[in-house]
Amino acid sequence: MQQQQQMQQQMLTQQQMQQQTPQQNTPQQQQQQQQQRQQQQQQQQPQQRQQQQQQQRQQQQQQQRQQQQQQQQQQPHLLQAGEASQGLYPQLSKLALSVHLSQQQLLPAKQLQQQQQTHSSSSNSSAAATAAAAATAAGKMRAATAATAATAATAARSLLQIYVQQQQTLKPPPPPPMMPAAAAAAAAAAAVAAAAAVAAAAAHQRMRLQEQQLRICFKLLLLLQQLQQIVVSS
Repeated sequence: MQQQQQMQQQMLTQQQMQQQTPQQNTPQQQQQQQQQRQQQQQQQQPQQRQQQQQQQRQQQQQQQRQQQQQQQQQQPHLLQAGEASQGLYPQLSKLALSVHLSQQQLLPAKQLQQQQQTHSSSSNSSAAATAAAAATAAGKMRAATAATAATAATAARSLLQIYVQQQQTLKPPPPPPMMPAAAAAAAAAAAVAAAAAVAAAAAHQRMRLQEQQLRICFKLLLLLQQLQQIVVSS
């Protein structure tokens, strides 16, 4: 379809070039030229609409891809850490909820400040009311950030306590009982193999626990940095 329309446009442009010679145009020729111009405009309009639709579709697809990538990048990884320490997950969820609520509380204050700047010609009473509302919102925000920081500190302490308890529970197995001299060699070999297997399992478990604990601590530090940024911006 686009190739046919391009061919028709080329033919029309050639006819226009031929008709725009320095000869004197008769009224009939002028009418024909006007008709041809109208036809050309009518043929160009669907192409422009198709191009606009294609551009809109491409933009929508790009936006959807960007949104999907952002959603994949912003998925909370706290659930994996909560499997290691189930008692910390409610505290972390409360911490995230408090951060979200504090951000929502800060938005009305910013909106009031923007209204105060744009509507500078309003009365002094309305300006004072907006300033008071902004101050109260900022105070609530600071209190919320202090509470969230306290909950983060308690969560970190409990995380360290859980780590210490887990390290204490990983003790070496008791020595095997005394056996006769005939089976001493076999028992010693079996004991050495069992001890090596237990030590390897314990080392692997310690490494996994340390990785999980480090991930949780890193995420708590990121949350604390976000809270500090919110406090500084407020």
